[in-house]
Amino acid sequence: MATKYLLFSLCILGCVVLAKAQNPYTYVVDTIYQDSLYTPAFLASAKTLDDYQKKLNAAGTLLLRSRDASLRGAASDTLLNAFQRALQLPDAYAFQWVELTTVSKQAPPSDAWRIYTWQHFVNDSTYRYNGILQAKKDPAKLYVLQDSAQALGLEREYELRPDQWYGALYYGVQPFKTSKGKEAWVLFGFDADAYTHRRKVADILTFSKSGTPLFGKEVFVGTEQDSFRRMARLILEYRVDSRVGLRYDPELKGIAFDHLVTGPPLTKGGPPSKIPDGSYDGYTYDKKSGEWRWRMEWFDRVTSDEAPRPFPILESREKKDVFGRPAKPRG
Repeated sequence: MATKYLLFSLCILGCVVLAKAQNPYTYVVDTIYQDSLYTPAFLASAKTLDDYQKKLNAAGTLLLRSRDASLRGAASDTLLNAFQRALQLPDAYAFQWVELTTVSKQAPPSDAWRIYTWQHFVNDSTYRYNGILQAKKDPAKLYVLQDSAQALGLEREYELRPDQWYGALYYGVQPFKTSKGKEAWVLFGFDADAYTHRRKVADILTFSKSGTPLFGKEVFVGTEQDSFRRMARLILEYRVDSRVGLRYDPELKGIAFDHLVTGPPLTKGGPPSKIPDGSYDGYTYDKKSGEWRWRMEWFDRVTSDEAPRPFPILESREKKDVFGRPAKPRG
């Protein structure tokens, strides 16, 4: 269901300018009608967790599907504020939010914490992300994640507080331990970023002694250009019409992703872009150092007689949706 919402919203956003230009009256009427289907639940008061789930789903649907930028902004604000109130209700941490299909919900196998993220489409060149992290140890304490790392110039080399977060829609989690035996997790996320390109992100989550979540840690060692470079998070930027995978692969026992090469510009006269070439690289976990070390072209790790293909290995789109849940069969 979540995948259908996202695909539908992308189609709407891609056609909105053309539709408005061809028939402004039809565009306005259709916009009002579509939004009106969800505004009652969006505006309704909520007291129970079930009430909040309906309200949040309505807000999330408007955020994904409305053509009205101001309404999307109001939906994003409502989603953030109402979600905070909901998560502070009794038994909120035990609530599974199974019907909340417009928000990504991620947690480690231990269920030590939960992180909720969502995307706000502002305009063709601006996307914002919001998030809330809740720890099982102290569920009354909520950490609001503010998408500000890029604006502050803190993308790759820094450990960030919740108010400095590198915003992304998370779709996967992989636990590991640092060199000192401290628990840490790799968070896999999607960042729409800009009109001409997209990003996949692998960030690191740890907690301070006081329990504050921290994002980023220099445990990624090496790149194709520099085998000694250390990074706090991995960022793959690629052309908007490309399909790039980034996830933990249990068979390879490492973080695998499509190898990117310089390709033709998206538009005539534009800058070169990055596209996948059909091979894939990654990082393997070094238990002794607690680091993820660069590995290029894992062809020797593949036992199949066929050449490795990044789509089935990295994406598994028929098996999971963008939120990491088992995808429903297509009918």
